[in-house]
Amino acid sequence: MVTTAGLYDVAEDYKTVDVVENGMIVVPDTDRTGYVVKSNGSYVANMLGVVSENPGFLLSQGDRTNQVPVALVGRVKTKVSVENGVISPGDLITTSSVPGIGMKATEAGQVLGIALETLIEDVGSILVFVNPHWNGGSLSDSGTVDFDVLVGGSSVASGSSNELNEGIIFDLSILFENIIKKFAELLDIFFSKDSIKTEKVKVEELCIDDTCITEKQLRELMKSSGLELPTPTPTPEPTPSVTPILTPDNPASSSQNFNPTPTSSPTPKISPTPAPIIEPSPTPTPEPTPSVTPIPTPKSTPTPEPTIEPTPKVTPEPTTEPI
Repeated sequence: MVTTAGLYDVAEDYKTVDVVENGMIVVPDTDRTGYVVKSNGSYVANMLGVVSENPGFLLSQGDRTNQVPVALVGRVKTKVSVENGVISPGDLITTSSVPGIGMKATEAGQVLGIALETLIEDVGSILVFVNPHWNGGSLSDSGTVDFDVLVGGSSVASGSSNELNEGIIFDLSILFENIIKKFAELLDIFFSKDSIKTEKVKVEELCIDDTCITEKQLRELMKSSGLELPTPTPTPEPTPSVTPILTPDNPASSSQNFNPTPTSSPTPKISPTPAPIIEPSPTPTPEPTPSVTPIPTPKSTPTPEPTIEPTPKVTPEPTTEPI
């Protein structure tokens, strides 16, 4: 990305009711959300950035009324003083006692960035690489962290270095002691000044000073020396317990000695059953018996008696007597 006019800072607009100038260091306005004011005090911990005269990349909403571009990172002209000594390229810059003006940082604390130019006297504007962060102090002559500076150095006004004072961090020895204590509690390890005691330690490679040996090399060495090699005992896997399910279709399960614990269910409240209302049965209306019309019996016709014809009398013919 090519920035405007070859500038190299990224800024965003912030509202302000304070009188701020380009190059001044700003901090959040504690009375107004989203506003900024000039820094006020040395080594302030909440510095945001520097008011940029002409940002290379600006984040804005368009309406810039009562707003100033605050450079959050990049190279910006910054107002500084020699309150804490001459500033040279590479020195860390922090806030000074003069509102909005920076100075050389010589103690542990929050810093604005790194000076890229020199300032020998009074107050002036130099190029600073803005990158707000915490500075833990310098290294000692042996190349290790100077814990006295890290814990506070001259920043501690009173009390021991174990106190948690504004602008410094707590004693690292307490932190390390707590880490070791938690480590020992979780892993059941005993730490002493010159030894560590625990039941078992598993490592990929065992090193004593500059001499290291692996498991394979140790086994070969023991074998060649005629020593008996320990056989690792496999850890048996726990057998999952099977809870039998009693079902009518599974008679085998009913024969197992399985007595499920009955779950006591709350006794339901029995509501009194209202007495049924007996309604009188309606008296059935008798149906009229239909009158039976007698079927006329047909008159029997008497069978006429047969007429007996009289048997005719046989008249005897006269007998002719011979002459």
